[in-house]
Amino acid sequence: MKKLILFGLCTVFLFACTQVQTGMTWDKSNFYEIGIPDSEGEEVVYYFEYPSFAKVQEDGGSGTIDISEGSCKKIGFGDFKSIDLAENGAEKDLKEVDGGILERWIKDDNIILYAGYNEETNFGFWVYEGEDKDQLGCAEYIEKALNSLTDVPTYFNDRYSFGVEILSDYKAEDLPDDGGVLLKKWVETEVENDEGDMEPFGYKVELMVSAQDNIVGYRDVLHFIGEKYSGYTAEFTDLDERTGVYVDEGMGDEAMTHFFLMEDDIIYDVSIKVISQYYSLYVDEYKEMAESIEIF
Repeated sequence: MKKLILFGLCTVFLFACTQVQTGMTWDKSNFYEIGIPDSEGEEVVYYFEYPSFAKVQEDGGSGTIDISEGSCKKIGFGDFKSIDLAENGAEKDLKEVDGGILERWIKDDNIILYAGYNEETNFGFWVYEGEDKDQLGCAEYIEKALNSLTDVPTYFNDRYSFGVEILSDYKAEDLPDDGGVLLKKWVETEVENDEGDMEPFGYKVELMVSAQDNIVGYRDVLHFIGEKYSGYTAEFTDLDERTGVYVDEGMGDEAMTHFFLMEDDIIYDVSIKVISQYYSLYVDEYKEMAESIEIF
């Protein structure tokens, strides 16, 4: 199953990469949950990534992503059925990529239909607005959505070559300089006031996955912990012959825990920050996410 690639590099055809407008901005993402039938007709929950500024409309497993950014206005999604445009003088081109198949129909040097679909589920994303519209501007959005289609959302960072499974009910925001991703969500609950009555209360949960170069020259993760977090509670764990370290940095009403790994002079950090009294509600899912990290 293809894992989710957030904020990934352009993966469209080589010649197309050089033509895609550079004004596109997609540094914040949301995840859309959708049920896709498997081979036995059982509905399986999948997720795909889309820009936070876009609007998704869905009815019965298919719909549109309203982008309205640059030259790309709207793309469709759902059970993919190819349109045969050969009789109208267009040529079909297929390319196998991670996540599925890219299909494009070209007429008079214009890409009039651009689509990407997953062969296993036949679920896809496409744009076609007639034979007088060049759809190259939607290529990046279609490919990111296709690459992200998965039942296990995962963040992939190309600069520091790592991936980590993430939680789909958080909002994702890219960190500066491709340094990682910040996941945030707001939780509504109730608390008892001084009079014994229940009243609304909200709090924020933040999960951050980041990496940085070892510019100081720490020998290993133990040296790093000793220098940076001396006096804090540390818990060691082994992951695939790597030593990971949990460090409890929480103070007062705020709980904050880091999970550090170090390899090839890169320091990896998966952290959680939340009000202390609610920490126990999220620690298990946080540790599961932290220990899913893969270094490539």
